[in-house]
Amino acid sequence: MSKFSIDKKHNFKRFSKKDLFAYCRLLFKKRGENSINYATLESHGNLYWALYAKNITMKDLVDQLGLSAAYRKAKKRNFYRVVNGKVQKSRTWIQILKEIKDLENQIGFVPSAPWLQANKRSDLVGAVYSLGKKWDDVYKTLGMGTSSKFVKSRSGIRWLSIAEACLSNFLNARGIKHGRGHKYPTKYNELSGRKYGYYDLYFFNKKGQSVDVEVWGEIPMGKDQLNYQAKKKSKEKFNRKRDSFIGINFRDCYVESKLEAILLPFIGNKKKLKYQTPHDHLVHSVHWSTADELIEFCRDIALKQRDGAFPTEEWLRKRGTFRNRKGDAYNTLAIYIRTKLGGMRNLRKILGQEHSSTYSWSKELALQKCLMFYKKYRTMPYQARSIKRSGAWVYTTEEYKMAVAIEHACRKYIGSNAKIQKVLNISPQKPPKGVTWKEFLSHRKK
Repeated sequence: MSKFSIDKKHNFKRFSKKDLFAYCRLLFKKRGENSINYATLESHGNLYWALYAKNITMKDLVDQLGLSAAYRKAKKRNFYRVVNGKVQKSRTWIQILKEIKDLENQIGFVPSAPWLQANKRSDLVGAVYSLGKKWDDVYKTLGMGTSSKFVKSRSGIRWLSIAEACLSNFLNARGIKHGRGHKYPTKYNELSGRKYGYYDLYFFNKKGQSVDVEVWGEIPMGKDQLNYQAKKKSKEKFNRKRDSFIGINFRDCYVESKLEAILLPFIGNKKKLKYQTPHDHLVHSVHWSTADELIEFCRDIALKQRDGAFPTEEWLRKRGTFRNRKGDAYNTLAIYIRTKLGGMRNLRKILGQEHSSTYSWSKELALQKCLMFYKKYRTMPYQARSIKRSGAWVYTTEEYKMAVAIEHACRKYIGSNAKIQKVLNISPQKPPKGVTWKEFLSHRKK
């Protein structure tokens, strides 16, 4: 009989290596294949750290116990790995697709691999590659065909990635003729040993000469890693001495200022842009085509709100007073509004809802504006909606928007209407039962 009990607390720091191996062997026997991983070992008091102190790695442990085959089998079956001391359960194909669909619901479109990498979600890209799949497999499984039919820029051209579409938007906004890249000459085939190759894009420089462009992506994980590295290296070698070639990192395509600096020698300093929509001047040109979809998605969210105003970032992220609201959190959308549309204030300008902005509100300002509104209109901001619905139109459009903004700020920083009135020592009038606001206000004027 073993001298250890896995249900009893032990001071593993006092255990010898032999005892530690014996205990872990018993743990594996009693609890099964999932017991030899970081999460389980760490849950047994100081067991994991006792192993660490004795320089026993996870590999050493399974090897010494003769469990290598069983451990590999369990790990493969349960898809877990340890990263930076934390257990991470690797995603299955179904889980990956669900995460991507959840992102689509948040941002209004299916994200591409470069978009995810640029928005700190490289883990999801890595999960796809680790299963031996490509991003086109994601699009095909979701019924979207391939990525080549996915991203459309303002020029009307469909691109292989959002990064290429952003570059196209940048050039289109400045009236620079450009298009999809052409095939590499046969000399490239001889140099690289490849059957063919294509440039990503071409444009005409300030001298009217055609310039070929490669938008370099991030080196993928998995079986395509070596292939991509070799292909990039061969293309760089072929174009090394060409003045009419430029390679651009895909991340730089998302940043207006970086493209301006990179393309300055080719197109000059073109500051005058060709605006095509009323909101173009509020958004960096690289994001024009993706912003169109994003703005419509945000407009739809606003229309679903009770007051028709786009909600706050706290509402999107389900934080503070909105932590228990119904529906999904829109964390990624909040990030995209900030990085692609220039922030919530800009979005509200685009939607024509400047007065809904909460960027400068505070408790003191909310109370001050509420009191000023009451003194001027003899009604509270929260009463504006009821008054408007009754047909008693006593506010201009701008005044009504301000009333809604004040109401939101007061609810956020003070609380209920009753609490707001108590703090301000106000007892607002309201129509008696059976009397409409229109009748009540008409009578009050007399």
